[in-house]
Amino acid sequence: MTTIQTTAVTVNDRTDVDGGCSSGPYARKNDNGNIVGKRALSAFSRSSSSCSAHHHHPREESARDIVRRKRETFLAQMAVDVRKEEIDKLEKRAAQREEALRNAERMLEEDKKRFDLFLKENDERVREATKRAEKEAKKKREKANEVKRLNGEIATARLDLGRREDKLEECEEYLRFLDGLTPKEWLAEFREVADDGEIGLESEDGAAEEKNEGGGDEDELEKNKPVPMYFTHPKQLLDVFAKLEEENLTLISEAQDIEDQLERDTEKRAKELSQMEIESRGNQMEITRLREAIVEEMQKKKAYGLESSSASSASASTSLSSPSPEQELAKLTEKVREVYESVVITETKASSIEAVDMLREIEETLERYFVEIEKMPKDVVAERERKIEKERRHRNRELKMQQQKAEQELRLKKTLERAASPARKKPNGKPVMFRSRLREEKKEMQQNSNHIPKEREAEIELKAFLNREF
Repeated sequence: MTTIQTTAVTVNDRTDVDGGCSSGPYARKNDNGNIVGKRALSAFSRSSSSCSAHHHHPREESARDIVRRKRETFLAQMAVDVRKEEIDKLEKRAAQREEALRNAERMLEEDKKRFDLFLKENDERVREATKRAEKEAKKKREKANEVKRLNGEIATARLDLGRREDKLEECEEYLRFLDGLTPKEWLAEFREVADDGEIGLESEDGAAEEKNEGGGDEDELEKNKPVPMYFTHPKQLLDVFAKLEEENLTLISEAQDIEDQLERDTEKRAKELSQMEIESRGNQMEITRLREAIVEEMQKKKAYGLESSSASSASASTSLSSPSPEQELAKLTEKVREVYESVVITETKASSIEAVDMLREIEETLERYFVEIEKMPKDVVAERERKIEKERRHRNRELKMQQQKAEQELRLKKTLERAASPARKKPNGKPVMFRSRLREEKKEMQQNSNHIPKEREAEIELKAFLNREF
């Protein structure tokens, strides 16, 4: 049965090769033997049918069939060889793949070993770094504690040094105080003794200087030795204090006299300054009052001033409203007298002094006040000036508000007057004249005789009405 299958495959392959179909040896190589199997199965089926036919007709087999069978056998053997070659190639490729896989596994194992070694080394380095960091942190803490300790010692030393410096300064202050109380005769005597000692040292010969060369420092120290204390007992200091107290009492009495004089001068200057301030305030009030009077007069003039219809009435009203020079001079003299009484402090009555003399005294008083102000402290003067300037601005503001209020009241008054006055109707042409009623002759004669002036007055009013300009 196997021989029949092989023969069928060989015959089928040979038929395919002779026929030149696409399922030849090249197709077998490309499809790894799959097409060969298919052709072998189809050849086996055909050979089975041919065998069955040969079994029924054994005598009909010829040389052609033998050649065909041999050809099929050759082709089958050829297909087997091709399959073997393909299998060898696949086995070689599989062996190469296995070798590559083994190499990859070996390299992976080596990489794993190296990575494990790296991790171990890294862990070792981390442990060493941690140990070093702990050591450094410990050293840092020790250094910080040492620094704190040294800072505490430095602070203690500074406090001790400060206390000692305070004590030294206190002692030096006491020493300066005692040196100040030391009599000058004692200091002069000590200087004379020191000068005599220096002269004696200079008179020594050179041999003695060479012998005493080693003791030069002691001589220098003795030369720079401070002056000995004059006060050796507390009683000496008490005596000096008693003497100084007597001297101080005299000085205190003199200082008190000077302070009293200074207080008197200060009070006098304060009084003068307050008087000047009062006078200045009075002058400012007088100026304000005059300005208000001027404004009031101007308002009155505006309120009551009406245009006159003729030059004679205008000149008459002007002559009546304008004061005479004598009145102006009297008013000016009165203002000067008021300023004189508010500025000049004197027992003489201002009524017995001429206006020129009063102005001269006012000028002299103001100059004296200016000199006194220059002698006063600048801060006091500046403070007074600021205060007076503030009051002046306040008064000006109040005056301005009063003026605005007066003007507003005047405008309101005029508005109310215009509103209360009857409305004038503009006449169109001549006024309408009604026809008079006739009366009895006697009564009319009496009325004519009694009312002639009234008719004349009516005619005058009519002419004036017609001559008015609308």
